[in-house]
Amino acid sequence: MGYMPQYNGFGYQVTYAVLLSFFTFCTAIQYKMFNS
Repeated sequence: MGYMPQYNGFGYQVTYAVLLSFFTFCTAIQYKMFNS
């Protein structure tokens, strides 16, 4: 936890942003298909 905290923090933010975007994208696709 104490090794390169800035790098780990940055990587965590990027990973979280990517996963959140992917989850939102999948949800939007399913919602669009469900209403079509």
